[in-house]
Amino acid sequence: MKTSLLLFAFVVRIGFAQVASDQSTDRPRPTEQSGITVHAWYPGFAVGFPPWSMMPRPYYGTFSIFTESGRFVASASTADDIAATFTVYLKPGRYVIVPDDPTLIDETKTVTVRSRQLTELMIWIDEDGA
Repeated sequence: MKTSLLLFAFVVRIGFAQVASDQSTDRPRPTEQSGITVHAWYPGFAVGFPPWSMMPRPYYGTFSIFTESGRFVASASTADDIAATFTVYLKPGRYVIVPDDPTLIDETKTVTVRSRQLTELMIWIDEDGA
């Protein structure tokens, strides 16, 4: 019985040590992260008779993220996600989200990132621009 208990304690300790070593220390903890989650969609398209025909559909494309002063920060794509969404972790501040497609320059958005929060941003792509 003592041997089984000792063996169990040893296995549990190894398991906890492995979990602790798998956690990265170079990224902030989830409660300390700030950034943006962007959703990009077309407002709708006809699939039948109105009003039930207007179904939104995802926009798959790449966006560049800049500071308000114009410094490039990151690039992200909705093409990797079926829901046309991406998340970028950023320092608190104001950022400009610009579609890389030049015909969509009117869809540029400015967003404020607050400390320890993920800010949600919905971008509705104008059908005429695409």
